[in-house]
Amino acid sequence: MKKLLIFLPILLLACIKEPEYIIPKPPPYNFTFQLDSALNGSGTRSLAKDKAGYYHLKLSEYTFQTFSRITGKFLWNGKPNPRPSPVDVWVEWKSSHYWLLNNKNSLFVVYKTYFNEFTGKLTTVELGTIKTQSNSLIPTVNSASYPSASDGSVNTIFAPIYPMRGDTITITAICHISKEIPTSKLFVRMEKDSLERKVRFICE
Repeated sequence: MKKLLIFLPILLLACIKEPEYIIPKPPPYNFTFQLDSALNGSGTRSLAKDKAGYYHLKLSEYTFQTFSRITGKFLWNGKPNPRPSPVDVWVEWKSSHYWLLNNKNSLFVVYKTYFNEFTGKLTTVELGTIKTQSNSLIPTVNSASYPSASDGSVNTIFAPIYPMRGDTITITAICHISKEIPTSKLFVRMEKDSLERKVRFICE
């Protein structure tokens, strides 16, 4: 009598390791933000600065506003923020002083200059006055700007009005930074940071 041999398969269970996913390290985020100077309206020369660090701006009595350009620089690891970049940056500007633009104020007068064929002279006529439609508070500084990707420079315009003569005005620059932090090979989370600087003006 023949014996029937039955072979039972032996299953070998092996522990399969999950592949290790190494989370990429974020680049070093070393940021610097500074305000360098305050220039005259045309940007040709710096305003006088006293030992206490206050800039002196002489307000013009012949114009409603006097302009000054504030300059600064934002750098990431000592270099301008490139494009594209895992870092998003913008600068918010705030002023200690505002002025009221009400609906009784005239914004500007529109003129037209043309050659008068009858008289042979240039003639200027007033076309009308543009007025504001509602009351609003106007800050003495532009509210936002962005660093240059080529050299990291930051600029804004400061424009106090003549009735502020004798006042000390503080301009605050807040550099808002959003940076990517890797959480896996595919995903990142955003972290926010900020740097704040101040510059002060004595209006004369």
